[in-house]
Amino acid sequence: MTALLNLSLRMKFILSFLAVICFGGVLTLTLGTRLEHKTIISLAQAKVKHDLASAWMVYNDKLNHIQDIVRLSSSLEYLKNALQNDEKDLLLRYLSQARNDFNLDVLNLTDAQGKILARSSRPEIWGDDQSQDPLVSRALLGETVKATQIFPKKELMKEGNLVDKAYLKIIPTPKAEPTPKDYVEDGMFLKAASPLKDHNGIILGVIYGGILLNHNYEIVDRVKEIVFKDEKYKGKEIGTATIFQYDLRISTNVKKENGERAIGTRVSREVNEAVLQQGQSWIHRAFVVNDWYISAYEPIKNVEGNIIGILYVGMLEKPYIDLRNKVMATFAGMAILSVILLLVIMFFIISSIIQPLQQMVNAPQGRCKFSG
Repeated sequence: MTALLNLSLRMKFILSFLAVICFGGVLTLTLGTRLEHKTIISLAQAKVKHDLASAWMVYNDKLNHIQDIVRLSSSLEYLKNALQNDEKDLLLRYLSQARNDFNLDVLNLTDAQGKILARSSRPEIWGDDQSQDPLVSRALLGETVKATQIFPKKELMKEGNLVDKAYLKIIPTPKAEPTPKDYVEDGMFLKAASPLKDHNGIILGVIYGGILLNHNYEIVDRVKEIVFKDEKYKGKEIGTATIFQYDLRISTNVKKENGERAIGTRVSREVNEAVLQQGQSWIHRAFVVNDWYISAYEPIKNVEGNIIGILYVGMLEKPYIDLRNKVMATFAGMAILSVILLLVIMFFIISSIIQPLQQMVNAPQGRCKFSG
């Protein structure tokens, strides 16, 4: 404190102005950092929200395509005639051909009571009752309907090798909710059903079909291609998309450290609680397998309105953080240069003020010495 009091008047002025400038600079830099970070992240969140809407368009487009297939099939006159004339071979031939042509995993026909008449993937299994199926039951009432649906293992076993395709080993995932399960054997389907009616509007049966989403990457890769253009940042994919069966990744282009798709990994605990348990959308930063992403999640519901999964898109957070740091480093550099420039200007201004004052102070002393 004594040393500060013994400083020259010029130095006291300089230090005082320096303190004011530094305080203002630090305050501005702090507020600017927060505002700039908030702005960049807000823009990223707005973009990822728009990207999620695009992902839903791709998802629903596929579902609509399946519905169009079963609706078209149910309107074919020769198929209705074959059903009325009990020409099972003709029915099976059409269903098998259509299933292969349209890349469906399931395409089956029931009678008016909902019992299977023709199963295209395994013709030897027929007669089982599908009338309690949520989509088939509505089609039996005359409605063409589409939805996402969970197929239990016992139903998958009737459809060829779909049990093996649906099976997923659960991989321990950082930040995920603990689970006692080691694997899942149920599968998530995009499915549609449509009634076959005669000329009098009487329902003759139902055609239903769909695709299994487990290990099916068509939708997520289409989303990445359309939305993110396969862009990379420092060797990592900028954008990713995922379909979850409940909290489990069954279709994704998120990669593990070894470069493999992160199939069998799970969503983080906080997203699980918000989306699966509370039914909310989640648009925020989230930890995805092994990195932070600006993410958007929304629940996938079945025809009864129950949440059975999640649709996700996300952008790697690192490019935005690096952009923020770059902008702030530029801003800080400019602030430091401004402080230096102000100090130089201030030095000359203070000198121009102090020098006359010193001359005035020293002038009487000079006259006294001369007269002595």
